[in-house]
Amino acid sequence: MLRSMTRVRVLVATSVACVGLLLAVPGAGMGAAVPGPVLERLEADVTRATRAAAAGRPALVKVARAQRLATADAERVAARLAVIEGIVETFPTSAGAPTAAAFSEHAATVRAAALTATGELDEVTEGAAELQGDVLDAQRRLAAIRRAVGSAGSPASPIGSWRFGSGGPTVSAESIDRFLASKGSPMAGHGRGFLKAGLEHDLDPRLIVAIAGAESYFGAETCAPFNGWGWGCPTSPFRFTSWDEGAMTVAAGLRSGYLDDGLTTIGKIHLRYAPPAATNDPTGLNYGWADNVARFLVEQGGDPEAVSGVLPPSR
Repeated sequence: MLRSMTRVRVLVATSVACVGLLLAVPGAGMGAAVPGPVLERLEADVTRATRAAAAGRPALVKVARAQRLATADAERVAARLAVIEGIVETFPTSAGAPTAAAFSEHAATVRAAALTATGELDEVTEGAAELQGDVLDAQRRLAAIRRAVGSAGSPASPIGSWRFGSGGPTVSAESIDRFLASKGSPMAGHGRGFLKAGLEHDLDPRLIVAIAGAESYFGAETCAPFNGWGWGCPTSPFRFTSWDEGAMTVAAGLRSGYLDDGLTTIGKIHLRYAPPAATNDPTGLNYGWADNVARFLVEQGGDPEAVSGVLPPSR
């Protein structure tokens, strides 16, 4: 697969300085802590989203009222037209035919106006729904980081649990390990390292797992020691000393080389990570990369359209 090798090598040397969420690991001599600016930013996101949703409601109410009036008008005109047409049908030789034709044109105009109003209402309603979705997502992210910090000391989940992207099931070291074990993966037992990599580089750790599934069937067939992600393969494969080191390096590379560039969906990542028709893919396996990664991500409860973490892209 094609890789941005120089960028990844720089990240390996600077990964500690690039930590986005400083969630301390119990036993390391520190308590769980999240930088104040992170919480402040998330709280500001909630406030901003809430205000935007509130600002959009008057327009929704106005358009909804206009749509109701236009629809009622169209129904009233349609009823009158039916009466006129009934009269003309009963008395075909009367002078009412021209009136019926003219009224029919008027009814068509009113009906078209009602359809336009309905379309406008649908559009505004969709926009309002998106704004409300932003509120819920912002609230979910803020709650998630607080929950992760609050559970950081739990013996069952050493560095807590998380909800990434657009939500979905809680992610924990145990949930990752269960999934890997269900695939017969040699990576099973390293869920904590995968979760830590996701937290430090602000991305869904299930993405790291899913890519490993597509590239090496979860570490079963690697291109180099502990390299289950095709990282640098086949020309300059990275050699890692453990699955944890590999996961952390890949997470750092995904953050800097993909997510920070706005590639936050499986489809967008695909075109850079494993571009179809690449010269180093003579058998065309890259064409199925996105489908395979998305499938493994969904199996874990992840969202192929939202694989970044909680921080804004400009981090």
